[in-house]
Amino acid sequence: MEIGESTIPALIKAAESAVPALIEALRHQNEDVRRSVARALGFIGEGAVDAAPTLIQASKDQNQLVFISVAEALGKIGTPEAIKVAESAVPAIIQALQHQNKDVRGFAVLALVEIGQSSVPALIQALQEEDSSVRSYVVQALGEIGEGIVDAVPTLIQALQDQDSRVRANAAIALGKIGKGVVDAVPALIQALQDQNGDVRYCAVEALGKIGEDTVPALIQALQDDQSQQVRIPVVEALTKIGTPEAIKAAVPALIQALQDKNVRIVAALALEKIGTPEALEAIKNLDK
Repeated sequence: MEIGESTIPALIKAAESAVPALIEALRHQNEDVRRSVARALGFIGEGAVDAAPTLIQASKDQNQLVFISVAEALGKIGTPEAIKVAESAVPAIIQALQHQNKDVRGFAVLALVEIGQSSVPALIQALQEEDSSVRSYVVQALGEIGEGIVDAVPTLIQALQDQDSRVRANAAIALGKIGKGVVDAVPALIQALQDQNGDVRYCAVEALGKIGEDTVPALIQALQDDQSQQVRIPVVEALTKIGTPEAIKAAVPALIQALQDKNVRIVAALALEKIGTPEALEAIKNLDK
């Protein structure tokens, strides 16, 4: 069967028809089966609402992967009782971020993201963990939750100073995903453009681009000061993404100057062409001479 937009409702209905059998399979002796069933119910989401009572019982499963998958499924089903149980599981899921098995850690992040904003207070608290790997996963989860978690912004700003570069990079990514409304983070992201780690600088540039026009001066300064191709190319792209008249006016001189750098010349030229002002087009024309 060819899958297209018109076939999706039928596929969803077919999946929902499997819910009774999946509910029964949640009691299977094999833990891998229970985990797979919980994940399947999560994918079905609201259509698996009849499974919520059984999933709530399954939230006491002793196997960590099953327990996490059940919490994720409850978050996706989204009934008040299901959400309440999922929220109660958050501290244990955060503890699972320390597990030696990377699959457990990965499923824990997915579950926290699916539970959503209700998990944010516990995630903020978890940034005090001594284990830097846990802190890195925590800021990753906050970033995936994304828009609407402005309460986490002060904590993410602090995370930009973390000793672990993975935490700093993930904190920048998270701030970028929250996007507009995190203007308070701009000074800290500007500071992060001077980070010794190239990944952190790159992620800070990406975040500044997503936050918008308030970041234009910092982006232009980074284009002038940072000689790393890893930073200069996304700076050029970020300036064009912002795209407001003020951003364009401020960006054109810096982009023209960037034409002198062979590593970013093509990207800068494409950006100037997209901007399309007389000054920008003239600079491209002169480049061909």
